[in-house]
Amino acid sequence: MSLDFRDTALTSVPRGFGKLEDLAWLLRFPTHSDGSIDVWCSLEELGHLLKLKALEIRALEKAPSGSAAAKAMLSSKNHLTILDLRFTSRLGEEGEVKNDISKEEHERIEDVLANLCPPTRIEALDINGYFARGLPQWMRTMSAFGSLRWLVLRGYACCTQLPNGLGQLPFLGLFWVHRAPSVQCIRHDLLLPSLGGEADGEEEAPVLTGTQNKRQPHHISRGAGVAFPKLVRLGFAGMLGWSEWEWEQHVPAMPALEVLEIRNCKLQRLPAGLAQHARRLRELDLINIQH
Repeated sequence: MSLDFRDTALTSVPRGFGKLEDLAWLLRFPTHSDGSIDVWCSLEELGHLLKLKALEIRALEKAPSGSAAAKAMLSSKNHLTILDLRFTSRLGEEGEVKNDISKEEHERIEDVLANLCPPTRIEALDINGYFARGLPQWMRTMSAFGSLRWLVLRGYACCTQLPNGLGQLPFLGLFWVHRAPSVQCIRHDLLLPSLGGEADGEEEAPVLTGTQNKRQPHHISRGAGVAFPKLVRLGFAGMLGWSEWEWEQHVPAMPALEVLEIRNCKLQRLPAGLAQHARRLRELDLINIQH
């Protein structure tokens, strides 16, 4: 059974929705505040839908707290392979953050996403409009999601970092970031897990800055292998503050990459590792790169 609300203007669903226990596809489910829980369906009723294979939730900024989001019980949905989590974007047409966001709201939104951790078998994940400053714990290191094949981050308004260790996902074929104005640098920890201490494999690698070659430490896990082994498509667009991409020649990554698109950013140069290792690249689109 499937329900698709994408072509409707619905902002609420009547209570009792959780009784549809055979539901497999649920698209554009609207988040509703718990203030009128006796009338309208809340995230809690999603907790009963254990057979869901695909789920899209809209207006997650309306969730009153992380504890309310936790009642959706996403991590326990063992059949769920497609997940689309959407907040209303705080970015303007030019990609700028259009409204001030209070510290309390940053914390609440991060707490909401922290409690919407997908099951580890998830294959496609789209997070749209997330506007907290920090990443929840499950996104800081995503190596547990070994089945992930598709990852899209859109409207990533205030966060300054991308998830760590995405390069260790063995089947990830597409990674796309659209409108993330606060990210200034993509570091090596996107490719490989970060570990502390020399015993865990700390290396100091040269990082080219201007015409000088200075030493800057980054941490590489021994035995991590080739990063992004199955990645075919990679895109960064609308990253207005992005100017630096770290990927040194000695870090093997992206051997299957065929398409790379970069647009609307301040990237100063392509990383040395791209030319060294992305030998299957057949399409490189660089559009509106401003220095």
